[in-house]
Amino acid sequence: MFNKKGLSDIVTNVLIILLVLVAVTIIWFFLQPTIRGGAGQLGGASDCITIQLEPVSCVFSSGSPSTGSVKIKRNPGEGALGDVRLVFETASGNEIVEASSFDSSFSLDELESWSPTSTMTLANQPLSFSVAAVVDSNGNLRTCSTSTPITCSSS
Repeated sequence: MFNKKGLSDIVTNVLIILLVLVAVTIIWFFLQPTIRGGAGQLGGASDCITIQLEPVSCVFSSGSPSTGSVKIKRNPGEGALGDVRLVFETASGNEIVEASSFDSSFSLDELESWSPTSTMTLANQPLSFSVAAVVDSNGNLRTCSTSTPITCSSS
């Protein structure tokens, strides 16, 4: 007569496919807000990758307080550079971070070098100097990772 066993295999496969589709849809509704929220936090990350700052020189007087000057260079790479953080490491291991805001004429385009116009004064003579870019990420300033440090010399 009729082979009902073959028909039940088809119904079983269709039900399994429908259950899988329902499960994937439910999981998507739970994961979608997390994925969209995480993607929104990536703003400015591409600028951190493309902007390459390099410390060129660091000369400070010995003693306390120590006065001196630094020079940085921006290598090729697109991105909106909003500010620069100068990071000094002293013998005691303390890092002193200063923003470029003490020089209101700050502007650094690709392949340009920049030195603060005023002499900087630090509590102790720095051993090394590195620089970090600050980018504007949708109205929020984001500090990128620091460059490879260079050794500061005595004047």
